[in-house]
Amino acid sequence: MMNWGYGYGPGMMFGPVLWLIVLGLIVAGIVWFVRRMDGQAPNGKASGALAELDMRLARGEIDAEDYAARKKLLTS
Repeated sequence: MMNWGYGYGPGMMFGPVLWLIVLGLIVAGIVWFVRRMDGQAPNGKASGALAELDMRLARGEIDAEDYAARKKLLTS
């Protein structure tokens, strides 16, 4: 039979390692994308502002009436 270069050479040793690296990069990219998109509102600034508003209420910097008025402005 004719040997077309698919024997035991450097390619046989580094080929599987290269595929593992490529597969790892693909999985890491998918994980990064899912974490980035998870829990984000369509407008990321509004969700950050609501979180800050919640923290200000929890710290006692604003009262419930002020909180309700500001939350209404942010969500509309």
